Amino acid sequence: MKKKIIALACSALLLVGVADDGPLPAARAQEFDAGPDLLPQIGFVLGRAHFLSILCRGRGDQRWRDYMLRVLELEAPPGNPRRDALVAAFNEGYRVEETQYSACSEAAQTAETRTAAEGQQLAERLAARFQR
Repeated sequence: MKKKIIALACSALLLVGVADDGPLPAARAQEFDAGPDLLPQIGFVLGRAHFLSILCRGRGDQRWRDYMLRVLELEAPPGNPRRDALVAAFNEGYRVEETQYSACSEAAQTAETRTAAEGQQLAERLAARFQR
């Protein structure tokens, strides 16, 4: 039941109403693809989204960080061995974008749009597993 809740939550919360027909950046997401476990990839994308969001909207925008905290609460509470891996994936996603962008430029805004689309695709893949 917990997995179904997180899948539906991912679908609902990662839909940010942006569209981009361009290719999605590969970045380092494949490093976090643990096969059937999409949570590390989602953590990585949330870290990327968090950096880009605070870069363009300021440190007060904690939407994606707060969402990651909710994922951790549901899927990897303290003491769960998966927690460290999910936190590391989030932090790595943040650092990847931090090395790419130092100001909220048009390129950073495009990256944010693509990151949101990538997150939406991951959430849909995760949700699809529970709709069979």
